[in-house]
Amino acid sequence: MSFSREVKNELCRISEIGKPALKAEITGILVYKGSLVINHGSRGLIVNLDYGRVGRRLYRVIKNLYHVNIEILVFGKGNLKKAHSYSLVISKKDGKINDILADLHLDLLRSDVIPDWIVENGDLSHFLRGVFLSAGSISDPAKSYHLEINSDFPNLAIKLKEVMEKELDIHGNVAEHGKRWRYYIKNSFDIIRLLESMGCPKHAEVMERIKKGRNLENRVLRSVNLTFANADRIARSSANQQRAIKIIDTTVGISNLSRDLRRVAEIRMKNPYMSMKELGLSMQPPVSKDKIWAKMKKLMKIASAIER
Repeated sequence: MSFSREVKNELCRISEIGKPALKAEITGILVYKGSLVINHGSRGLIVNLDYGRVGRRLYRVIKNLYHVNIEILVFGKGNLKKAHSYSLVISKKDGKINDILADLHLDLLRSDVIPDWIVENGDLSHFLRGVFLSAGSISDPAKSYHLEINSDFPNLAIKLKEVMEKELDIHGNVAEHGKRWRYYIKNSFDIIRLLESMGCPKHAEVMERIKKGRNLENRVLRSVNLTFANADRIARSSANQQRAIKIIDTTVGISNLSRDLRRVAEIRMKNPYMSMKELGLSMQPPVSKDKIWAKMKKLMKIASAIER
């Protein structure tokens, strides 16, 4: 099962919440997936979903809140056992459709509707749960950080972006994707906060653990890369220094150098893999890295002059 389905399963298990929260949740579903059918003055309400568990939750909530008759249509690709889409239909003969829309302050003929009461009553988190259940998806955090919500209308995606930033300080972007519009979040911290806000603490914690593990892995990798880079730099520098010392030894002779330069040359030839700091500490008495480096530059300058 995908991580996205697991998140939706956790959200579908939420219970013991009051009617205002349930109304906010189904409002989120209807705003994104609800369609209004009007025929000779009668209204029908259709909700198209791609996950049966979400459909069953919506069915129970609407039945309990409004006591209406709901028909469920199941569609599949060839084999009905592999159903992939569901439609919940409240018949246009049922006069309660108008009452439901009025109770939720919804006008499904508009394309940018997020009712004001959602924010004013503090029910945004419940509304977003419905939005994600019906139109959202999230990638496996072990592979990437990406949560998105798709809609058919650009105004709705832009409105969602504005509300998320203003009310939750969660920042996402809007992009056109085919004939649809996508609101998406890439920041792992914002995704975790949204999951917690919607009522999904278990998978928020899973994502947090994966994030910490990836951060640790990245720190270890950076440390290993730095170690190898330093070792490579020391090896190349040491090779150049040894070459210079050999040039001096085969021409003027190391024994003819000053005492300090001779000591540095000898200790470098005996310890080809030591850093400048380690060479300084191995001297008797120990000297600083800068002093060792200054003497090494003198040796390389002498070798360069000999080669010319």
